[in-house]
Amino acid sequence: MTEVHLFNKVLLLEDDSSHALLIRRALKLYAVDIVHVAAVAEATSYLSKEKVDLVISDLNLPDSRGISHIEQLRTLCRGAPIVVLTSSNSIHDAVAAMRLGARDFIIKNFDDSFSEVLGFSLSRIFSSVQLEQEKRKLQHEMEAFSVAIESSQ
Repeated sequence: MTEVHLFNKVLLLEDDSSHALLIRRALKLYAVDIVHVAAVAEATSYLSKEKVDLVISDLNLPDSRGISHIEQLRTLCRGAPIVVLTSSNSIHDAVAAMRLGARDFIIKNFDDSFSEVLGFSLSRIFSSVQLEQEKRKLQHEMEAFSVAIESSQ
């Protein structure tokens, strides 16, 4: 598979080192730099100092249970999308995480299709981010054009 590098810097929040290794391998196709942390406290410390393009977070972490940390991450990541990648197959967790700002919820399944499933998700998120940026740019241009028309009348 060819490297696509949709994101420059990705923060991976995963406490299981074997899962982190598998996720990092799959992410190498889509990210230039992958920073791995194992706890929410490490993630919040990192995000308070560094800007990332994407956050990938497990749910059941040593210093957080369930979705409690997703909103905190969303606040700190300065608009970067968040993907929840977890062993939980609870629809309640998925809906709650999405309501708190996660862009996707992927159930960990480290089979032969894992990299492809992750890639589909990241491609959708990347396209969505690109569209949002283009929309903001067009809105800004339209507002500037409106001001220019009003001031010329």
